[in-house]
Amino acid sequence: DALPILSGFLPSPAFKGPKMTQRPVPQDSRVPMVDLVRFLSVVLIISYHYFCSSISLTGYPPLEGKAIVRLFPNSYYGVTFFFVVSGFIISGILMGSKEPLSKIDLKSFYIRRAARLFPLLALSIAVGLFCVVAFSPPIDSKMSCCFKKLGFHFTPGFWLSLGTFQFNWFLLRENPAAPPAFHWRILWTLAIEEQFYFFYPFLIRSLGERTKILRCLLGIIVLGMVFREWAHLQFPGNVFWGYNASFSNFDQIAIGCVAYLTLEGLRAKAPLKPWIPAMFLWTGLLTTASVYLFTSPILSDRVWQPTVISLGCALVLLGGSLSPFLNGSFFSFLAWPGRLGYGCYIWQALGMFILWDVLVRVGHLRALGLYVGGVFLIALASYYFFERPANRWIRGRFRLPPSATL
Repeated sequence: DALPILSGFLPSPAFKGPKMTQRPVPQDSRVPMVDLVRFLSVVLIISYHYFCSSISLTGYPPLEGKAIVRLFPNSYYGVTFFFVVSGFIISGILMGSKEPLSKIDLKSFYIRRAARLFPLLALSIAVGLFCVVAFSPPIDSKMSCCFKKLGFHFTPGFWLSLGTFQFNWFLLRENPAAPPAFHWRILWTLAIEEQFYFFYPFLIRSLGERTKILRCLLGIIVLGMVFREWAHLQFPGNVFWGYNASFSNFDQIAIGCVAYLTLEGLRAKAPLKPWIPAMFLWTGLLTTASVYLFTSPILSDRVWQPTVISLGCALVLLGGSLSPFLNGSFFSFLAWPGRLGYGCYIWQALGMFILWDVLVRVGHLRALGLYVGGVFLIALASYYFFERPANRWIRGRFRLPPSATL
């Protein structure tokens, strides 16, 4: 949902003695590690946008300042993690059923996708438009940051790009250095996801074999690095072609898809030795931390980094999905924050707009904690009072069973 929205068929292995075996679980089961990574990725994205705002840019105590410099310059990688999780989950939805891949139910997939994505997207557009009309003029600093920048015009092309999921190309075509306000700007990630998921189910049906699908996905991964290198050479003064363009990000979604195919292959060869999930998990954590903490935050330097950190994230998902310990009932509580990932992503600007004056007074990392908590509460209310009822209504209209994992 920036982001990855639906959970799919990810059966949990059971632990019997020194080896793992599989046991079937309902299709709507959740994997705690997948949802945990999804939620943490949104927290990173929220943090990045907080530090990009003018709420509290200076005056930090030395210890807080060092922590911020170390932890948050690369927090935009939260979008990358979200893309990986999205590919992992959507592949589970498309390939996890018992139907042959050449006969997957496209109609059911697109209805489920639309039921999860469109209601909240439409509500966020309506809320954003209401704020633009109700609180303008005058345009103060919080209004300019959150909903309407001074001088930006909501042209027909802007609305058309939102409705057709071409918004990332709209940003590149218009002026990527002067994008619309925060509430609208974040929708570029949804555009990239939906572009990928428009052709991905058809790709699966047409190829029909996991080996062929895997080869195609590996080609998309290579294309991502090649495209980013080409973009930096072709547009040396415009770093956004290597950041907002669809082909600059498809490799990260494809890595999530490959991770699910790998998970299927490993489960088919069960039983697995118990150290294998731990190896995946720790290798992934070390890879992810190395790229996150020790590479440049400058966008023009990003060529191989998004691909490598995506591989690290994919290994974490693999290890967490295969681990009987992490899939036990003790860790089941880790799954529920993942349900709020889409809402947290969508309502970032609204939370900042509502809490702006308080955040300015509080300042420092305490303000960041308050901001994350505020967005979390808005997403919680949105989930229970709007997203779930709307999802059930749409699925009911098309005679699909309600989702237990929304």
